[in-house]
Amino acid sequence: MKKLVLIIIIILSFSTLMSLTYAIKCNVQVKELNAEISKLNSTISKISSENKTLVKDKDFAQKQYQDLKSTKKEAGLIDVEIQECMKSCNYTTACMNNCTYDAIPKWEKEINKNIKLLEKIMNKEQIALLHDSQNKWLAYKDIQQKLNSETIGTMMGTMYTNILAAEQIYLIESRAKELEGLYYFYSRK
Repeated sequence: MKKLVLIIIIILSFSTLMSLTYAIKCNVQVKELNAEISKLNSTISKISSENKTLVKDKDFAQKQYQDLKSTKKEAGLIDVEIQECMKSCNYTTACMNNCTYDAIPKWEKEINKNIKLLEKIMNKEQIALLHDSQNKWLAYKDIQQKLNSETIGTMMGTMYTNILAAEQIYLIESRAKELEGLYYFYSRK
């Protein structure tokens, strides 16, 4: 009977030892699994954060594209409106001048729109430079328009009134397109 008890004790001890070994092994595996889960959670969190940034960047890029598309569309419409206006009055000299001068505020609106778009993507120093540039351009525009009026505007013949109107609008249209180009290229950084 002692042998049987001894055998049972040995079997139970071996079984307990095996259970403990298995439990220790499982515990190590659980710790390893927990470490892997922690790494995965960290990676998921990082990807989620990057994805949010990408979504924000994508949304910003789409907004910039829409702004630029809208600016180009409106600028194209101004030219179309001028041509339609001139056509509607059979291209008479006075009518062509009126159509041209009536479009100047539309180009000025484009300038202001492009400045606002640029202000959204520029830092404070760049905005200050933009405003300084615009103020100096406004002074140049006034002097150039006066020069045009004092030269082209004094010439005899009705065709010169059309040339003067074209020169006046060209100054403003050029600035609008210049700022549009700056926005287009700078917003791609």
